[in-house]
Amino acid sequence: MPDLPAMFATTPTLDQLTGAVYKNSAMIRSISGDDVTIKVPDVPVPIKATLRVERPKRIRLVGGVSTLTGREIDFGANDELFWIGIKKAQQTYYCRNDQFATCPVRQMVPIDPAWVLEALGMIDVSPNESHDGPFPVDGESVMFVTQRTTPAGTVMKKTTIHAKTGCILRQEIYSPNGTLAAVAVSSNHAYDGPTGILYARHIELQCQGSPGVLTIDLNDAKFNVPINPAEFVKPVFPGYTEIDICSPGFINSLGTVPPTAAVYYESPTGLTIPTATALATQPVTGAPTATPYPYRNLQYDGTVTADQSQTVGGATSTEVR
Repeated sequence: MPDLPAMFATTPTLDQLTGAVYKNSAMIRSISGDDVTIKVPDVPVPIKATLRVERPKRIRLVGGVSTLTGREIDFGANDELFWIGIKKAQQTYYCRNDQFATCPVRQMVPIDPAWVLEALGMIDVSPNESHDGPFPVDGESVMFVTQRTTPAGTVMKKTTIHAKTGCILRQEIYSPNGTLAAVAVSSNHAYDGPTGILYARHIELQCQGSPGVLTIDLNDAKFNVPINPAEFVKPVFPGYTEIDICSPGFINSLGTVPPTAAVYYESPTGLTIPTATALATQPVTGAPTATPYPYRNLQYDGTVTADQSQTVGGATSTEVR
């Protein structure tokens, strides 16, 4: 199997880095997988799961240890709300998206739907963001820093990119007070031949409030195939207690809750950035013969106007303004 082709012939500029990331993200309208393996903190064995993701905010991750035990976890989100159903606890936790943005228990929720989307590569440019960089990380990786305005304040994001292939290796989110709030490490990258999308087949993810690392292995990812809207409807499980985590009653039951801006998070020691050497030797499928990403500037608004060609790494690509 061929190696990942070179994205950049020389050290990329800030515009080239952000252009590659956001253009690849824009090509991902949906992700589907029926052979997904997840590892959940406090669960000793891997869970076989199905995954459905669709823009703008729809997620469904359903899994169980075996067909005999049935559904152990059901995590989902749609345009209005998100939920986490846990069989062991016989409880479904849920919250409206507009309330979660400023909810004081946000830092206690182990999975943030928006962060899962970014960890999977669905990263959207926002007019409320500014970027700086690139900064060297090691011999073959660079990082750019994003300042992002949110309802909770200004947060910082660090995105580490392989300087040759354009693979996203690591994403970190810092809360408004500067503490690390979430981290995602990506590896085992591949191209999806039909779409030209570059994606990670192995993701390690941890958010504030999580007792450990959530890992996701996409063994059969399919992109941009139609998904039944019913996949993103919140289910009702017989016998489960439903808990609105942003309701006054639930918040009061927790006692004193630290403010969202004071999230404290320790980076898990088990997460490491894959070395450039290991990345280069990974088998890939459907690798194109030319650079798959058009460049675009930071003012990209979703419209594609091909008005300039540029040779990168021996291949001609179209620059998107």
